[in-house]
Amino acid sequence: MNSSINSVTKYFSPQEEGPVANALLEVGKYGRIRVGIIGGAGYTGGELIRLLINHPHATIAFVHSNSNAGNAISKVHADLIGETDIRFSGNEALDAESLLITDVLFLCTGHGEAKKFLEANAIPAHIKIIDLSNDFRLAKHAEFHQPTEGHHTFIRDFIYGLPELNKEIIRTAHNIANPGCFATAIQLGLLPLAKAGLLNDIYTTGITGSTGAGQGLSSTSHFSWRANNIQAYKTLNHQHMGEIVQSLSQLQSGFLSNPSSNDGLSFVPWRGDFGRLNSGEGLEKCSQFCFIIYNIAANFYNVEFIHYLQGTS
Repeated sequence: MNSSINSVTKYFSPQEEGPVANALLEVGKYGRIRVGIIGGAGYTGGELIRLLINHPHATIAFVHSNSNAGNAISKVHADLIGETDIRFSGNEALDAESLLITDVLFLCTGHGEAKKFLEANAIPAHIKIIDLSNDFRLAKHAEFHQPTEGHHTFIRDFIYGLPELNKEIIRTAHNIANPGCFATAIQLGLLPLAKAGLLNDIYTTGITGSTGAGQGLSSTSHFSWRANNIQAYKTLNHQHMGEIVQSLSQLQSGFLSNPSSNDGLSFVPWRGDFGRLNSGEGLEKCSQFCFIIYNIAANFYNVEFIHYLQGTS
């Protein structure tokens, strides 16, 4: 039984009824982490629910959605029909009693909305936060002053949550900023080279599908625009460039003369007519090809979720 549950068990006997008492008994019996999800009606929320509903060490305490409160989750995420009978919660899930028995809170909101949510809600200090937006990824934005019920604040320090870079720090982190999609794909190809000190000028590209834009409709997300089409956007100015440079500089501090300007990283993102994402890198002044391949294999061959395919052409 975890510490957050221990702190409140003395107030409830096994005979007491109600959602709080029942939740305490469930966690005590199964030892599962109780997870709350904010913004569960979007694409990232749906992916998270799919990962958690059958997770052996976690149980979903609530899935919050302002736009779908009261609706069945499967009404929004149709692929979950028959998998869960959970319904979206409204603001009642954020009352002090419910949060007291929540261990981890995932923020699946849009960019800029995670910070606003934390500013508007007194999230207790015992709750760990995992934010999927870009609000806290950069070191200069990683410190957040969390308001409390008593009109005081405490500091939440966010750790950049790329396991291949910060695995040991993440193990003990209380607040995690999840990396961006483009940033993750690009970094996984470049971090081994940064560790070996091989980076110089970087030219990289990636192509994202329609899910990268979220569920909200825009002129470039309609099928009639996406079908049989590809377009460059935010050329050399994408919001993920800062976190890529930050991570690469962590392993090869001298590869950029001015990390704050992103000089040395040229990234052209594209959007295409499919669902998900691909990326690729090109390097200048890096002729040690065999050594590059060796470093990539040595660093990632035995890492979960990354597969190095040897001998392909």
